[in-house]
Amino acid sequence: MRKTLSPRELGLLSAIAEYRVLNISQLSFLLSSSQQMIRRKVGELSKVALIEVMRQPLGGSAGRPENVVYLRADGVQTLKEQGALDPSTPTELFTRIDLRTLGHQLLTNWFRINLSILSRFQSVLTVSFLSLARDGAWYVTANSGSDSVANVIPDGIFAISEANHGKSLLFFLEVDMGTETLSSSNPQTKDIRKKIISYQHMFTDNRYKELEGPLGGTFNGFRILFLAPSRKRLDQLCHLVAAMPNIGFIWLTDSDSLFQRGASATIWAKAGDFQGERHSILGPSLAFDCPLDPSE
Repeated sequence: MRKTLSPRELGLLSAIAEYRVLNISQLSFLLSSSQQMIRRKVGELSKVALIEVMRQPLGGSAGRPENVVYLRADGVQTLKEQGALDPSTPTELFTRIDLRTLGHQLLTNWFRINLSILSRFQSVLTVSFLSLARDGAWYVTANSGSDSVANVIPDGIFAISEANHGKSLLFFLEVDMGTETLSSSNPQTKDIRKKIISYQHMFTDNRYKELEGPLGGTFNGFRILFLAPSRKRLDQLCHLVAAMPNIGFIWLTDSDSLFQRGASATIWAKAGDFQGERHSILGPSLAFDCPLDPSE
């Protein structure tokens, strides 16, 4: 007989589904609950085979290694029965986790979690983030152009709206783990430079305007946000970007800056200007620090 779940337990399962895989610290931030409480609830749901718990591999993400959780098939089915998931959504989307990209997924989660709490500090801000669990089709964006221009599949697509002036900004997130080739003369090799060219095509042919519907805004362009795993890699990415034309819409930062000051702070190098003034994606009047330290 299946366990009857409380609203809090359903909320925990829904959060895992939304992010696909989370560690205990991330669940604690999302649910505004202590890590001790989260561990106890995770243990209970694991015993009734609704979620899977495993140890985060060393070096998998920022912060200390800790348990990570994702849904089992019964957990997915429970959410479908409760109306929290579309019944047609493939179960495997939630139950098959690629351990090779776990660190990348967890860092992407941290960025999104940081966005989710911005409105607690600035009530005029609203963040709309397209979830892979619900909006996966919008992540596959074909681009016109030469054969050397690959399709772009961002790590995040979101908009930030400001209530007082009714403005919305569109963002594409690229979480770089330092493993992708920066630039290659081989047209078959996927690299950062070709990815940027793809975004440039998307910019010039207005393909990004297709996202106005799902995100509920009107966009006159967009920004690409590169999140690097270290200052060294950030320096490399900035040198690559700065050497390319028409790159004012590309902003870059590193993970330490994200955790210490937050995505809303003046941590972003515009157009690859590594040595220049840092900017906030919210603009100078709305910039504020919102630290998110995963080790606490």
